[in-house]
Amino acid sequence: MDLASLNVGALRKHVSELARCVTKRTAQGNGAIQVEVKDGRFTLAACDFDQSLEIVLGDALAAPDLLQYILPSTLKRALQGLPAGEDVRLGLEGDSLTLDAGGVLLTLGRTAERDEEWADLGPVTVTEALTLPDDFSDALGFVENCIGTDKARHYLNGACLYYRQCEAGVVATDGHRLRHVTLQMKRPESFGDFSAILPQACVAFLRRNFGKADSVSLAGGRLNPLRVVIDASGYTYTARMIDGTFPDFERVIPKDRAGAFGFEATGAALKAKLGRLTKFATDESARIAIAVNSEVQASISDSALASFDTVETWGDDCISVNGHYLLDALPDNPQELFRLIAYDALAPVRIEYPEHPARVGVMMPLRPY
Repeated sequence: MDLASLNVGALRKHVSELARCVTKRTAQGNGAIQVEVKDGRFTLAACDFDQSLEIVLGDALAAPDLLQYILPSTLKRALQGLPAGEDVRLGLEGDSLTLDAGGVLLTLGRTAERDEEWADLGPVTVTEALTLPDDFSDALGFVENCIGTDKARHYLNGACLYYRQCEAGVVATDGHRLRHVTLQMKRPESFGDFSAILPQACVAFLRRNFGKADSVSLAGGRLNPLRVVIDASGYTYTARMIDGTFPDFERVIPKDRAGAFGFEATGAALKAKLGRLTKFATDESARIAIAVNSEVQASISDSALASFDTVETWGDDCISVNGHYLLDALPDNPQELFRLIAYDALAPVRIEYPEHPARVGVMMPLRPY
Protein backbone atom coordinates (compact mmCIF):
# COMPACT_ATOMS: atom_id res chain seq x y z
CA MET A 1 0.00 0.00 0.00
CA ASP A 2 1.44 3.38 -1.06
CA LEU A 3 1.65 6.08 1.62
CA ALA A 4 3.52 8.92 -0.08
CA SER A 5 5.47 9.76 -3.22
CA LEU A 6 8.25 12.35 -3.36
CA ASN A 7 11.63 12.82 -5.00
CA VAL A 8 14.87 11.49 -3.60
CA GLY A 9 16.29 14.96 -2.95
CA ALA A 10 13.31 15.95 -0.80
CA LEU A 11 13.42 12.72 1.20
CA ARG A 12 17.18 13.12 1.75
CA LYS A 13 16.57 16.61 3.18
CA HIS A 14 13.84 15.25 5.45
CA VAL A 15 16.14 12.51 6.75
CA SER A 16 19.01 14.98 7.22
CA GLU A 17 16.84 17.33 9.29
CA LEU A 18 15.43 14.45 11.35
CA ALA A 19 18.91 13.01 11.97
CA ARG A 20 19.92 16.30 13.63
CA CYS A 21 17.11 15.77 16.16
CA VAL A 22 17.91 12.14 16.95
CA THR A 23 19.50 11.97 20.38
CA LYS A 24 23.20 11.17 20.71
CA ARG A 25 22.79 10.27 24.38
CA THR A 26 23.38 6.53 24.44
CA ALA A 27 21.90 6.14 27.91
CA GLN A 28 18.49 7.35 26.76
CA GLY A 29 16.02 6.43 24.07
CA ASN A 30 14.99 8.38 20.99
CA GLY A 31 17.97 7.11 19.03
CA ALA A 32 15.83 6.51 15.93
CA ILE A 33 13.29 8.20 13.66
CA GLN A 34 9.68 7.49 14.53
CA VAL A 35 7.53 6.43 11.55
CA GLU A 36 3.83 6.66 12.31
CA VAL A 37 0.53 6.29 10.51
CA LYS A 38 -2.32 7.21 12.81
CA ASP A 39 -5.89 8.01 11.84
CA GLY A 40 -4.76 8.32 8.21
CA ARG A 41 -1.94 10.78 9.02
CA PHE A 42 1.57 9.74 7.93
CA THR A 43 4.46 11.38 9.81
CA LEU A 44 8.18 11.07 10.44
CA ALA A 45 9.46 12.44 13.75
CA ALA A 46 12.59 12.75 15.87
CA CYS A 47 13.28 14.17 19.33
CA ASP A 48 16.44 14.53 21.41
CA PHE A 49 14.64 15.93 24.50
CA ASP A 50 15.75 19.50 23.75
CA GLN A 51 14.31 19.76 20.24
CA SER A 52 11.83 17.81 18.15
CA LEU A 53 10.80 17.71 14.52
CA GLU A 54 7.66 16.25 12.95
CA ILE A 55 7.26 16.05 9.16
CA VAL A 56 3.82 15.34 7.67
CA LEU A 57 4.08 13.28 4.47
CA GLY A 58 0.41 12.33 4.07
CA ASP A 59 -3.02 13.10 5.43
CA ALA A 60 -6.46 11.50 5.22
CA LEU A 61 -4.93 8.21 4.02
CA ALA A 62 -6.96 5.02 3.87
CA ALA A 63 -4.19 3.07 5.60
CA PRO A 64 -3.95 1.02 8.79
CA ASP A 65 -2.11 2.44 11.77
CA LEU A 66 1.66 1.89 11.88
CA LEU A 67 4.29 2.64 14.50
CA GLN A 68 7.91 1.87 13.61
CA TYR A 69 11.39 3.13 14.51
CA ILE A 70 14.13 3.36 11.90
CA LEU A 71 17.72 4.47 12.28
CA PRO A 72 18.69 7.51 10.16
CA SER A 73 21.60 5.49 8.77
CA THR A 74 19.15 2.89 7.44
CA LEU A 75 17.23 5.49 5.47
CA LYS A 76 20.42 7.14 4.22
CA ARG A 77 21.74 3.80 2.94
CA ALA A 78 18.44 3.12 1.21
CA LEU A 79 18.82 6.36 -0.77
CA GLN A 80 22.50 5.96 -1.68
CA GLY A 81 23.35 6.25 -5.36
CA LEU A 82 19.91 7.51 -6.41
CA PRO A 83 19.61 10.71 -8.50
CA ALA A 84 18.07 13.58 -6.52
CA GLY A 85 15.28 14.04 -9.08
CA GLU A 86 14.16 10.43 -9.10
CA ASP A 87 10.80 9.59 -7.56
CA VAL A 88 10.61 7.40 -4.48
CA ARG A 89 7.48 5.78 -3.06
CA LEU A 90 7.03 5.05 0.62
CA GLY A 91 4.56 2.31 1.36
CA LEU A 92 3.30 -0.21 3.86
CA GLU A 93 3.86 -3.95 3.72
CA GLY A 94 2.45 -5.77 6.73
CA ASP A 95 3.76 -3.89 9.74
CA SER A 96 6.86 -2.45 8.04
CA LEU A 97 7.68 0.62 5.96
CA THR A 98 8.81 0.01 2.37
CA LEU A 99 10.82 2.23 0.04
CA ASP A 100 10.49 1.76 -3.73
CA ALA A 101 13.09 3.57 -5.87
CA GLY A 102 15.51 2.79 -8.66
CA GLY A 103 13.62 -0.36 -9.53
CA VAL A 104 14.28 -1.89 -6.09
CA LEU A 105 11.69 -2.43 -3.37
CA LEU A 106 13.23 -2.28 0.11
CA THR A 107 11.53 -3.37 3.31
CA LEU A 108 13.00 -1.27 6.11
CA GLY A 109 13.65 -3.31 9.22
CA ARG A 110 12.22 -2.44 12.58
CA THR A 111 14.38 -1.32 15.48
CA ALA A 112 12.37 -3.26 18.03
CA GLU A 113 14.43 -2.45 21.12
CA ARG A 114 13.65 1.24 20.67
CA ASP A 115 9.89 0.88 20.45
CA GLU A 116 9.25 1.51 24.15
CA GLU A 117 11.96 4.16 24.61
CA TRP A 118 10.80 6.94 22.31
CA ALA A 119 9.27 10.02 23.93
CA ASP A 120 8.42 13.51 22.66
CA LEU A 121 8.62 16.89 24.38
CA GLY A 122 4.98 16.71 25.43
CA PRO A 123 2.08 19.01 24.50
CA VAL A 124 2.69 22.68 24.01
CA THR A 125 0.24 25.57 23.72
CA VAL A 126 1.35 28.29 21.34
CA THR A 127 1.01 31.70 22.99
CA GLU A 128 2.10 34.11 20.30
CA ALA A 129 3.02 34.00 16.61
CA LEU A 130 5.86 36.45 15.96
CA THR A 131 6.00 38.84 13.03
CA LEU A 132 9.67 38.61 12.10
CA PRO A 133 11.38 40.64 9.35
CA ASP A 134 12.28 39.03 6.03
CA ASP A 135 16.00 39.36 6.79
CA PHE A 136 15.75 37.51 10.12
CA SER A 137 17.76 34.59 8.75
CA ASP A 138 20.56 37.00 7.78
CA ALA A 139 20.45 38.52 11.27
CA LEU A 140 20.85 35.06 12.82
CA GLY A 141 23.73 34.34 10.46
CA PHE A 142 25.45 37.53 11.58
CA VAL A 143 25.30 36.71 15.31
CA GLU A 144 25.67 32.91 15.09
CA ASN A 145 29.48 32.79 15.26
CA CYS A 146 29.40 34.55 18.64
CA ILE A 147 27.24 31.90 20.34
CA GLY A 148 29.15 30.51 23.30
CA THR A 149 30.04 26.91 24.16
CA ASP A 150 30.87 27.27 27.86
CA LYS A 151 28.88 24.81 29.98
CA ALA A 152 29.51 26.91 33.08
CA ARG A 153 27.73 29.86 31.45
CA HIS A 154 25.02 27.94 29.62
CA TYR A 155 22.91 31.08 29.13
CA LEU A 156 25.49 32.28 26.56
CA ASN A 157 25.11 29.12 24.45
CA GLY A 158 22.36 30.57 22.28
CA ALA A 159 21.11 33.71 20.56
CA CYS A 160 18.85 35.99 22.60
CA LEU A 161 15.74 37.24 20.78
CA TYR A 162 14.09 40.05 22.72
CA TYR A 163 11.46 42.76 22.63
CA ARG A 164 11.55 45.47 25.27
CA GLN A 165 10.62 49.13 25.50
CA CYS A 166 9.40 49.14 21.90
CA GLU A 167 12.73 47.82 20.56
CA ALA A 168 13.52 44.35 19.25
CA GLY A 169 16.76 42.61 18.41
CA VAL A 170 18.84 39.46 18.43
CA VAL A 171 22.21 39.21 20.13
CA ALA A 172 24.87 36.60 20.92
CA THR A 173 28.11 36.68 22.86
CA ASP A 174 30.71 34.19 23.99
CA GLY A 175 32.20 36.58 26.56
CA HIS A 176 35.04 37.65 24.26
CA ARG A 177 33.04 39.17 21.41
CA LEU A 178 29.43 40.17 20.78
CA ARG A 179 27.17 40.82 17.82
CA HIS A 180 23.79 42.52 17.84
CA VAL A 181 21.16 43.26 15.20
CA THR A 182 18.25 45.65 15.73
CA LEU A 183 15.07 44.12 14.27
CA GLN A 184 11.95 45.74 12.87
CA MET A 185 9.38 43.58 14.65
CA LYS A 186 5.82 44.21 15.77
CA ARG A 187 5.05 44.10 19.47
CA PRO A 188 3.86 40.61 20.49
CA GLU A 189 0.40 41.14 21.99
CA SER A 190 0.40 38.15 24.34
CA PHE A 191 3.91 38.62 25.67
CA GLY A 192 4.64 42.31 25.57
CA ASP A 193 8.29 42.60 26.56
CA PHE A 194 10.09 39.26 26.49
CA SER A 195 13.51 37.64 26.27
CA ALA A 196 14.08 34.18 24.77
CA ILE A 197 17.44 32.44 24.42
CA LEU A 198 17.30 30.28 21.28
CA PRO A 199 19.68 27.28 21.46
CA GLN A 200 22.30 26.96 18.73
CA ALA A 201 20.51 24.01 17.09
CA CYS A 202 17.33 26.11 16.82
CA VAL A 203 19.29 29.02 15.33
CA ALA A 204 20.77 26.66 12.72
CA PHE A 205 17.32 25.22 11.88
CA LEU A 206 15.87 28.71 11.43
CA ARG A 207 18.75 29.71 9.18
CA ARG A 208 18.13 26.68 6.94
CA ASN A 209 14.33 26.92 6.87
CA PHE A 210 13.22 30.47 7.68
CA GLY A 211 12.62 31.27 4.01
CA LYS A 212 9.79 28.73 3.86
CA ALA A 213 8.49 29.18 7.42
CA ASP A 214 4.75 29.69 7.72
CA SER A 215 5.04 30.82 11.34
CA VAL A 216 7.50 31.20 14.20
CA SER A 217 5.72 31.14 17.57
CA LEU A 218 6.59 31.33 21.24
CA ALA A 219 4.96 29.22 23.91
CA GLY A 220 5.00 29.39 27.68
CA GLY A 221 5.56 32.18 30.20
CA ARG A 222 4.88 35.83 29.42
CA LEU A 223 8.35 37.21 30.21
CA ASN A 224 10.44 34.09 29.59
CA PRO A 225 8.91 31.85 26.89
CA LEU A 226 9.64 28.15 27.38
CA ARG A 227 9.67 26.94 23.77
CA VAL A 228 9.80 28.12 20.19
CA VAL A 229 7.58 26.41 17.61
CA ILE A 230 8.33 26.72 13.88
CA ASP A 231 5.92 25.59 11.17
CA ALA A 232 7.52 25.41 7.73
CA SER A 233 6.08 23.58 4.71
CA GLY A 234 4.99 20.42 6.51
CA TYR A 235 7.68 20.71 9.22
CA THR A 236 6.79 21.37 12.85
CA TYR A 237 9.94 22.06 14.82
CA THR A 238 9.91 22.65 18.58
CA ALA A 239 12.87 23.60 20.78
CA ARG A 240 13.24 24.28 24.47
CA MET A 241 14.56 27.71 25.31
CA ILE A 242 17.80 27.93 27.26
CA ASP A 243 16.93 28.56 30.89
CA GLY A 244 18.64 31.57 32.42
CA THR A 245 19.02 35.33 32.14
CA PHE A 246 20.98 36.77 29.25
CA PRO A 247 23.52 39.42 30.38
CA ASP A 248 22.84 43.14 30.03
CA PHE A 249 24.73 43.37 26.74
CA GLU A 250 23.98 47.05 26.17
CA ARG A 251 26.41 48.02 28.95
CA VAL A 252 29.42 46.73 26.97
CA ILE A 253 28.54 48.33 23.60
CA PRO A 254 30.36 51.68 23.27
CA LYS A 255 27.92 54.36 22.15
CA ASP A 256 30.05 57.19 20.69
CA ARG A 257 33.51 58.15 19.42
CA ALA A 258 34.55 60.37 22.31
CA GLY A 259 38.27 59.82 22.85
CA ALA A 260 38.31 57.04 20.25
CA PHE A 261 40.73 56.10 17.51
CA GLY A 262 40.14 53.79 14.57
CA PHE A 263 39.67 53.41 10.86
CA GLU A 264 37.26 52.60 8.05
CA ALA A 265 38.18 50.31 5.17
CA THR A 266 36.67 47.78 2.81
CA GLY A 267 36.71 44.11 3.76
CA ALA A 268 38.81 43.43 0.66
CA ALA A 269 41.52 45.82 1.87
CA LEU A 270 41.90 43.83 5.10
CA LYS A 271 41.01 40.20 4.50
CA ALA A 272 43.99 38.82 2.56
CA LYS A 273 46.66 40.47 4.72
CA LEU A 274 44.90 39.65 7.99
CA GLY A 275 44.56 36.07 6.82
CA ARG A 276 48.30 35.81 6.20
CA LEU A 277 49.12 37.39 9.56
CA THR A 278 46.88 35.03 11.52
CA LYS A 279 48.40 32.01 9.77
CA PHE A 280 51.89 33.23 10.63
CA ALA A 281 51.02 33.76 14.31
CA THR A 282 52.27 31.08 16.69
CA ASP A 283 49.91 31.72 19.65
CA GLU A 284 46.33 30.43 19.77
CA SER A 285 44.75 33.89 19.79
CA ALA A 286 46.88 35.13 16.85
CA ARG A 287 47.59 38.35 18.76
CA ILE A 288 47.75 41.27 16.33
CA ALA A 289 48.69 44.83 17.27
CA ILE A 290 46.73 47.46 15.33
CA ALA A 291 48.43 50.88 15.19
CA VAL A 292 46.43 53.86 13.92
CA ASN A 293 47.79 57.28 13.00
CA SER A 294 47.90 58.71 9.48
CA GLU A 295 47.89 55.08 8.29
CA VAL A 296 46.88 51.70 9.74
CA GLN A 297 49.41 48.95 10.37
CA ALA A 298 49.01 45.48 11.85
CA SER A 299 51.90 43.57 13.34
CA ILE A 300 52.78 40.34 15.12
CA SER A 301 55.52 41.11 17.62
CA ASP A 302 58.60 42.09 15.58
CA SER A 303 58.20 39.31 13.04
CA ALA A 304 55.42 40.44 10.67
CA LEU A 305 54.02 43.79 9.55
CA ALA A 306 51.29 44.85 7.11
CA SER A 307 49.83 48.19 6.09
CA PHE A 308 46.20 48.61 4.99
CA ASP A 309 44.50 50.90 2.50
CA THR A 310 41.82 52.82 4.36
CA VAL A 311 38.97 55.17 3.56
CA GLU A 312 39.37 57.16 6.77
CA THR A 313 41.39 57.13 10.01
CA TRP A 314 41.04 59.10 13.25
CA GLY A 315 43.04 59.32 16.44
CA ASP A 316 46.52 58.02 17.17
CA ASP A 317 47.01 54.93 19.32
CA CYS A 318 47.55 51.15 19.32
CA ILE A 319 45.54 48.17 20.50
CA SER A 320 46.02 44.37 20.53
CA VAL A 321 43.22 42.07 19.37
CA ASN A 322 42.56 38.42 18.60
CA GLY A 323 43.41 38.09 14.90
CA HIS A 324 40.95 35.24 14.34
CA TYR A 325 38.07 37.27 15.81
CA LEU A 326 39.00 40.34 13.75
CA LEU A 327 39.15 38.30 10.55
CA ASP A 328 35.79 36.69 11.33
CA ALA A 329 34.23 40.13 11.95
CA LEU A 330 34.88 41.33 8.39
CA PRO A 331 31.76 41.67 6.19
CA ASP A 332 30.84 38.72 3.98
CA ASN A 333 30.82 41.02 0.96
CA PRO A 334 34.46 42.16 0.59
CA GLN A 335 33.38 45.39 -1.09
CA GLU A 336 31.38 46.52 1.94
CA LEU A 337 32.85 48.91 4.49
CA PHE A 338 34.12 47.90 7.91
CA ARG A 339 34.60 50.42 10.71
CA LEU A 340 36.71 49.71 13.84
CA ILE A 341 36.41 52.11 16.78
CA ALA A 342 38.80 51.56 19.71
CA TYR A 343 39.22 53.50 22.96
CA ASP A 344 42.08 52.22 25.09
CA ALA A 345 43.99 49.03 25.78
CA LEU A 346 41.26 47.55 28.02
CA ALA A 347 37.98 49.02 26.69
CA PRO A 348 35.65 47.10 24.34
CA VAL A 349 36.18 47.73 20.62
CA ARG A 350 33.09 48.75 18.62
CA ILE A 351 32.67 47.42 15.07
CA GLU A 352 30.22 49.00 12.64
CA TYR A 353 28.97 48.04 9.19
CA PRO A 354 27.92 51.21 7.33
CA GLU A 355 25.91 49.28 4.72
CA HIS A 356 24.02 47.56 7.57
CA PRO A 357 23.42 50.22 10.25
CA ALA A 358 21.25 47.81 12.31
CA ARG A 359 24.32 45.62 12.95
CA VAL A 360 27.01 46.23 15.53
CA GLY A 361 29.84 44.10 16.86
CA VAL A 362 31.99 44.27 19.98
CA MET A 363 35.37 42.68 20.55
CA MET A 364 37.35 42.67 23.77
CA PRO A 365 41.00 43.67 23.30
CA LEU A 366 43.84 41.47 24.46
CA ARG A 367 45.65 42.71 27.54
CA PRO A 368 49.04 44.26 26.84
CA TYR A 369 52.09 42.22 27.78
